[in-house]
Amino acid sequence: MPKSFRYLLFGAVLLLVSTSAEADPLVLTVTNPNQTINYGQLNEFGVAQVSFIGDLSNSSNQQITIGTPGLPCCDPSSYHLEITQQLTSLGLIYNSQFPTTVDALSNINGLNLFTVNVPLWTNAPAHIITGIFTVYYYLPGGAVQSVSNNISINVPAGIPAPEPTTLALLATGVGGLILRKRRRRSSPTSRRVHKH
Repeated sequence: MPKSFRYLLFGAVLLLVSTSAEADPLVLTVTNPNQTINYGQLNEFGVAQVSFIGDLSNSSNQQITIGTPGLPCCDPSSYHLEITQQLTSLGLIYNSQFPTTVDALSNINGLNLFTVNVPLWTNAPAHIITGIFTVYYYLPGGAVQSVSNNISINVPAGIPAPEPTTLALLATGVGGLILRKRRRRSSPTSRRVHKH
């Protein structure tokens, strides 16, 4: 075996060992990272709620703490969704039961990570919302590390919002019907007197 080949083989083994030694102890997997909204998902307010589910896996021999030492729990010091592309304002709800620790050599599967509320009552064209969900964590005595996954939501064209003139016309029509009904009730011809 030539000497240069042995050096190359030794370098490859050394690279492989150093890469595996630096692997993140916490692995985040968003199990439904790419979602598509359909009009059947809309609630009575014209908003679609899109929930993301994921798994957390601890490959270390120590318990992992979610968060940043000395900072309060939750967004942005424990986990955070950064929206990188959007056309409309969004609502964001994190899981209030998000774990604060992951035991050594264990998994937490089927975890509700967060829900994005996407309004479709706008005149926005079809578009894609993209983001990066990040979880911050640390091992005992270790520095804060992070693990991230990308997400996307395919959004159909928005349902056109009524124009102010249309709303005023509708309000006038409803008001006229109510007034007409009141007048009928109070007019003398609508009252019948029964004589015995």
